[in-house]
Amino acid sequence: MLLLQLAIGTIMMALNVMIHAFGFDRIMHHLNTLIPKFGSLFRTQWKTAAIVWSTLAAFLILIIDVWIWAIVYLCIGALDELEPALYFSLTSFTTLGIGDIILDANWRILSGIQSAIGFFLFGWTTAFIFEIISKIYRDEMRD
Repeated sequence: MLLLQLAIGTIMMALNVMIHAFGFDRIMHHLNTLIPKFGSLFRTQWKTAAIVWSTLAAFLILIIDVWIWAIVYLCIGALDELEPALYFSLTSFTTLGIGDIILDANWRILSGIQSAIGFFLFGWTTAFIFEIISKIYRDEMRD
């Protein structure tokens, strides 16, 4: 069972990283397309809107990851219902790990892998948002 958990964890890790890479690429593409159009027209308002939109889009990517993990827990039979699976996935992904729902010993390594990747992805997301804010203000200083 350990090897199965490691295999599922590795696949999920790769999938989460691909989702983030694709999502962040799309966010940057949209910003690079829209900033030249609207940046000169709506200086202050555009910066705020771009930061809010980018942050919400990045958060949506994290939520997609949480949902995919919840679906995996349902598919492997580690949890039986959607709401507890989603709740467990969210608390594991955020490394909160409340402990009111726990996995059977056959699957508990998988929740640790989810927490590790969640920790990594939250860091990446924070760095990405910081880069967007830096880009917006860096571009403004060039104008």
